[in-house]
Amino acid sequence: MKKTALVLSGGGSRGAYEIGVWKGLKKLRISIDMAAGTSVGAINGAMVAQKALKQAEHLWLQMETDMIFDIESSGIPSEDAVAYAREIVLHGGAGSTGLAKLLHQYINEDKIRRSSIEYGLVTVQFPSFEKHALYARDIPKGRLTDFIMASASCFPAVRKYDIDGEYFIDGGYRDNLPVSMALAAGADRIIAVDLEAVGTVDRESLNRASIECKEFHLIKSPLPLGNFLTFDRLNTARIMRLGYLDTLRHFGKYDGIRYTFKKGEFSSHQLLGADNAAYFLELDPGEVYTEKRLKAAASTRLKRITDTSRLSEAFSALKEVVSNADTYTGGARAETAGRSKAALKRVMDMARELVDDADLRMALVLSIADSLKEKGEDSAFLHPMIFKMLEQEIQAANFLIREKLI
Repeated sequence: MKKTALVLSGGGSRGAYEIGVWKGLKKLRISIDMAAGTSVGAINGAMVAQKALKQAEHLWLQMETDMIFDIESSGIPSEDAVAYAREIVLHGGAGSTGLAKLLHQYINEDKIRRSSIEYGLVTVQFPSFEKHALYARDIPKGRLTDFIMASASCFPAVRKYDIDGEYFIDGGYRDNLPVSMALAAGADRIIAVDLEAVGTVDRESLNRASIECKEFHLIKSPLPLGNFLTFDRLNTARIMRLGYLDTLRHFGKYDGIRYTFKKGEFSSHQLLGADNAAYFLELDPGEVYTEKRLKAAASTRLKRITDTSRLSEAFSALKEVVSNADTYTGGARAETAGRSKAALKRVMDMARELVDDADLRMALVLSIADSLKEKGEDSAFLHPMIFKMLEQEIQAANFLIREKLI
């Protein structure tokens, strides 16, 4: 019988993604026998051990930055992570009484100790930086919430946590994704969630798990999850949804790479184009797309893009780039002897600089599509070097042409 461990990394406000993963696992009817986490992963792991998914969702959906960090936040927009960081530094680190209040409200130590789901966390002693990988049974009764707080004390952003005169800081300093705890507990199926935040990841344990376990799954978001210091309810709901969909895709319920498509709607070749088109069009990644729904969403977005006058300058500049690319390549099928690779690279760097603004990225895709429709196989963008540099953009353009969206 498999022993399944859910291992949750640290990552501040990105931790909402882990709740989405947990929700996805419940949807897939994957039972969890152990939860181990560091920092925010220790908080989420405690909720897993309590089997309290609904309460965890409620906890996350009410959190705002000024509820977590004890700093003067009047006049600071909730999304301004730089301003919050400045205030934290000026005050020698934020206090954590707000977080402690929430945890005392939501963490039930007795439930965790009685749970059939084994629980573990990582914290680091200060100033020795000694790692403490602790299972619930190792922690003195009445002190579990204190050690969860210690695991999540992201020093120097958050002040050191005092437990009986000893100081502890965030476990991410030594092991931000404690797969080693799952291995030590005998788990043979490990599902690890990496929020890719600051912290040390034990790559040796990840390699061991991939070799020794019957199943090892590493789930991470292919899309940005936001600044880990900023707690914002809208972003929380967004990334919780991403965690849910990423998990269902990871285990094969849906298709897609960054975006989610109904199973079997697209061939593997079409899927790359569909995924890239959705990405460059900045469609909602929280949706599940059928072919019909994707076309409708893409069509609506394209109308908005092509009707925007601010893109005209970018289109003009990109046409010049295309012209230069044609000059340097002589057409994709023509002889290119004597053409400078350095010159080609300069041309493509120009293209990327022109669309560095996220709002203008689609202008490049549309310009590529124009070139492909006009020149066909002789388009400069089918030159091997250019194709390699702009593969995703070209796949997106091909998809839009093939689906008669442009």
